[in-house]
Amino acid sequence: MRREACLIFALSLGLLCAADFRFEESFSGDVPGLWDRGWRALNKSLVSQIDGVVQVKAESGERNFLLYDIEVEPGEVYGGSVRVKSLGVVARNNGDRGVTLFFGFLSEKKDWINGGEFPKGPFAAGDWQDVEIGMTIPIPEEVKYIQVWIGVEGQGTAQFKDFEMHKVDMSSHIEVDASVNPPRFKYTAPVEYKTKNERNRFFITLGRDREVDESKAFVTSVQGAGGEMVFPHSLEPGKWYMKAFWMGKGKLKPIFGEFDIAQLPENVTYLVKQDFPNGKHIRQGQTLKVTFYPALRSDPKITLDGKDVKILKRTEDMVEFTPTDPLDEGLRHVQVKVGSTDKTFVYVNKNPAHRFEFRDDKMLVIDGKPFFPIGTYRDPSDNKMVFDGILEAGFNTTHSYDFEHKVHSGEAMRSYLQECEKRNLKVFLGIPRSYLLAEDGDSVMAHCAEVYSEPALLTYYLADEPEIWLNYRSFRILADAVKSATPGVPRTVLLCRFGFEPGLTAYLDGHSEIHWHDPYPVPRSPVSSVKTRMETSREMSGGKQAVWCVVQAFDWDQQAVRDKRPEDVEPKAGKIRCMAHLALSAKVTGLIFYWLPKDRYDMKIHSPIQWAEVCSTVKELNGLLEYLTGRHVELDLELPEGIYHWCKRSDDGKHALGLVNSLDKPVEVKVDIPGFAKTIVLPPYGVDINRF
Repeated sequence: MRREACLIFALSLGLLCAADFRFEESFSGDVPGLWDRGWRALNKSLVSQIDGVVQVKAESGERNFLLYDIEVEPGEVYGGSVRVKSLGVVARNNGDRGVTLFFGFLSEKKDWINGGEFPKGPFAAGDWQDVEIGMTIPIPEEVKYIQVWIGVEGQGTAQFKDFEMHKVDMSSHIEVDASVNPPRFKYTAPVEYKTKNERNRFFITLGRDREVDESKAFVTSVQGAGGEMVFPHSLEPGKWYMKAFWMGKGKLKPIFGEFDIAQLPENVTYLVKQDFPNGKHIRQGQTLKVTFYPALRSDPKITLDGKDVKILKRTEDMVEFTPTDPLDEGLRHVQVKVGSTDKTFVYVNKNPAHRFEFRDDKMLVIDGKPFFPIGTYRDPSDNKMVFDGILEAGFNTTHSYDFEHKVHSGEAMRSYLQECEKRNLKVFLGIPRSYLLAEDGDSVMAHCAEVYSEPALLTYYLADEPEIWLNYRSFRILADAVKSATPGVPRTVLLCRFGFEPGLTAYLDGHSEIHWHDPYPVPRSPVSSVKTRMETSREMSGGKQAVWCVVQAFDWDQQAVRDKRPEDVEPKAGKIRCMAHLALSAKVTGLIFYWLPKDRYDMKIHSPIQWAEVCSTVKELNGLLEYLTGRHVELDLELPEGIYHWCKRSDDGKHALGLVNSLDKPVEVKVDIPGFAKTIVLPPYGVDINRF
């Protein structure tokens, strides 16, 4: 084994060269030598040395891996590879990854942290080949070690040699032209970011303190793979400190620099922010405020819908004003002109159609009445103006991805919402992804404001799995823009990952009122993971957000489903209903069903068993609404392993008890509580509903 580390930095207004780091293990020595060098194994007795390579065997239903912990640096990116030879490995389930290499993340205390790399390797016997990890995400601040896993996930034997791990070159460069104000920046991207990736953004933060506290600094960002940019506003003269960094799937090591601004230009570019009483109709007497940076050098011109306003107060960095005439309910536009700045803001001088609140158990309450959403992402037709399948199943909530994939006029959005209202459907309305990726907060505010008073609007659906494609800084900026413009309607975010790493919880804390999670376990994981993952999601929310579950009603094989026999399509009969009730056992306050778009396969034609089960499950849930909108009842039940329950009480004191079998075998269940006793054999994935 050879280990070497050499650190090289060259700084010219922030030029950062990648450090040279390499870790190598040939696996050519004897097995005791591996343990002496710090390697470990899940099962040491099944590790041997044959023909100068290490051999790992997995049997008795257990996987087997060699393990080694390597210290890493936050903000850096690592890659690695190992030579593998499968002697024949069989998967235990669809989730197994074969003969492979993993990079897991550990904290300083060696606690597991989500976010590593887990590629698939070969199963069938064959010749030597490489299993590679091209690059990790930038190492998060809380990660101290990469835990290397080399071995067999499945059942069988494999051989390994020539492992190496290295630091990936993520160096970048920035130049500042401070002879102009606003300053100009020329920047390059790391080599790995040269290809277009909409998630990658370059952030520049400027502050007066050397540490550049980002909470107090001016921040701007740009999307792309390198180029030039002008800071969005002028800076006061004096010393400025810079911290610049790339963010994609994580935050790269920052680049630091400093520069001097000599003077303000003759024609200042201002940073203008609004503070309006948005989200409620005020006919007369309201106070609106705009703030300015740098300090004003001349009087700004402010109009509302083209009319002059009455100035109430002016300081060097703020103007308060009020309309000169009473205002009817509706959207207004405030224009601010000063220096070289011409900025228009939306003023949402109208009320939402409903009063949205959350009970102490995070049940959504609309106009004083609890509401339990039973929703879907789309009609089987995949046409947003067709509702036949939605109504056939009995959903009370729906959505269309059309509003995320394309920009629509306010008239088009209102037309859709009004058609939904005619059918007593609520809507979770998406936001164009182009706005999110461009950090176009003004367009996001205008988009939400257009439909703020529509009765069908249930929640703004901020983003679909943003942790995959949208960095959390951009997400938080846009979530705050929605709240600023339309505070009376709750915001929703869907996360597909779960756990407590800061890079994930950053999408939640204070930036949405409703948190969805999509476990989608079938056939990769036990269906019981729906319960455990939804319970983790509730813990992640910390009691601050309602938690709803997205129920899997699709087959991961996508287009290949068209060629399957109906009885072979997943989730097989009983599992959709089972997953819905497992989510209820985790105390979620909403259920949304997801199936794939029609270009993958037609839900009704190619997946008729699943469609029938969706319909029957939704009808069952509708029959339980008086309980689902009620209060949870804690029961001290002794149930067999794999059996779960939920119990809720309606307003009139009646109870509903759901018993859920998460196993693929029948299980006898006995319940004996005050007012109710029963013995039943639950079939595989069976659910039994009792009212008492």
